[in-house]
Amino acid sequence: MKSRRKIVSLLTIIILSCLAMSLVDAVFRPDYAVKSAIKIILFLTLPISYAMIVGGVPFRRLFTFEKKGLLMSLLLGFGVFTLILGGYFLLSPLLDFTNVTGALQDNMGVNAGNFVFVALYISIANSLLEEFFFRGFAFSR
Repeated sequence: MKSRRKIVSLLTIIILSCLAMSLVDAVFRPDYAVKSAIKIILFLTLPISYAMIVGGVPFRRLFTFEKKGLLMSLLLGFGVFTLILGGYFLLSPLLDFTNVTGALQDNMGVNAGNFVFVALYISIANSLLEEFFFRGFAFSR
């Protein structure tokens, strides 16, 4: 019965976190800094708090690297990066990017002053945060 209660509480946290993030993103639409802070609370703080209170969530295995798969991962990552960059250079003459800066400024609060920070956050921190939550926490059982 105790195991069943853990699973129900785990599922409750996952579902409510996803619903709350959807609500924030679709209805409240805060600027990117506020949205990121809410995502950190929902996708990092709640799982860590749950693990500290209930225990039994194997987070350690998320941060172990196997040398065997590292080279293949790096090569695949470089291949995807090359494909995306090549696609951009190939298609950029056909695309009109004039409205992108205005949309980023108006919809997400991204401007020239915080663009580099937002780009790095999305590429590294946000990706790790979502992987941690969805692969590490949501599929821990």
